[in-house]
Amino acid sequence: MLHAVASLPQQRTPTSLGTAALRLEVLSGEPHRGGTVRARLEVEDGEPTEVGLVCCVRSLDDEQPGEAGEDTRLASAVAHERWVTVEPGAVEQIVDLPVPTSGPYSYDGDVLSFSWRVVARRRFARESNGAVEQPVQILP
Repeated sequence: MLHAVASLPQQRTPTSLGTAALRLEVLSGEPHRGGTVRARLEVEDGEPTEVGLVCCVRSLDDEQPGEAGEDTRLASAVAHERWVTVEPGAVEQIVDLPVPTSGPYSYDGDVLSFSWRVVARRRFARESNGAVEQPVQILP
């Protein structure tokens, strides 16, 4: 869901990451499953852009041999992703990204980990060098 930029209360001090043409701030604190991650995106050049909430799962893969000196390898996959297309030509937008109620929460274990991040990327980019991402903690 996209919102026009207005004076919004901030739950924490946001940190900005970005490239020359893309700037991303996560405005929400640490939402729970079923909550919302709010982000501010600045697009300086008006190129088609999308913002997404992405969860990656990482686990030990006992069936794959590891490198020399390792017993196992890490396997990783995307557990959840949802993308919102940002309106072209808008310089600054607020994006609300829903966190799935039944999705995983942030967890960093020895065998299994779930990490969440907000990503802004060019819609038609062939390379990922134009992407900006910020980690976000999702609580149970």
